[in-house]
Amino acid sequence: MRTLLAVIAVLGCDHGSPPGATDLGASLRVPTVANHGLIALDPALPMVVVTPTGIVIDGKAIEAVSGGDVDPADKEGGALGLTIPRVRDFMKAFAAEQVKRGTPAAAVTLAIDPTTPYHLLVEVMFSLKQAGMHRFVIGVRAGSALEGIPIELPESAPPRAEKQLGMFVTLAKAHVQVWSISGEEGTLKAPALDVPAGRVADVQKTLEDIADRRWHGAPRADVDRQIVVMADSTTSMQQVADVMVAVRTRADGSELFPTLLLSSGIE
Repeated sequence: MRTLLAVIAVLGCDHGSPPGATDLGASLRVPTVANHGLIALDPALPMVVVTPTGIVIDGKAIEAVSGGDVDPADKEGGALGLTIPRVRDFMKAFAAEQVKRGTPAAAVTLAIDPTTPYHLLVEVMFSLKQAGMHRFVIGVRAGSALEGIPIELPESAPPRAEKQLGMFVTLAKAHVQVWSISGEEGTLKAPALDVPAGRVADVQKTLEDIADRRWHGAPRADVDRQIVVMADSTTSMQQVADVMVAVRTRADGSELFPTLLLSSGIE
């Protein structure tokens, strides 16, 4: 797999010598977020880059993008489809080759342009899931450094535990809402928080209050460390990344709802 530096070269950096870390941070367009609760990017992981004009995997142009979308003719099911076959098939072949070499990929790094709409993020991730990938790291910029937000797409939805809280954060129609499947911390119709989309600090504070009140710093079951993020189709990757960071940890980097799951979205 090409390293992050090689990906930048493919995307058009014109340097007399290979770019350094500063060049990499300046060249790769990803969301800029608050610097807390992030993880280091692993340059050995497969990397998928989504720009306003295309999808690149392993330094190879796989699919064209125009107006924030892939041509419906290039999706299974047309305009309503979630699978981009070229993305799925390329990653499936690449993953099979990595297994043969004894170096199976543990996750995939996604470098998504901040203007990319949510529906394209979902389509790319769903296509990669069809190729057998379930763990992802969303590349973001925190200050001058490139870091990552870990996220999961489980093979299938686990059965809901009887006492599972089931926290959700949704971005829809310029609003961000916090609620729970159980109804104990708001519902979709009557959320615990409903504020304009830019107010991610309010989201973080609401989730802090819920965690403090319910668990008082005590260990939680894995299912109660999860939170689902979902958005309407036009929400930008920048808005989604801001929310992802706000829900995973507190401002000091300590745990909040660190296991991110992704929903296919709101219509």
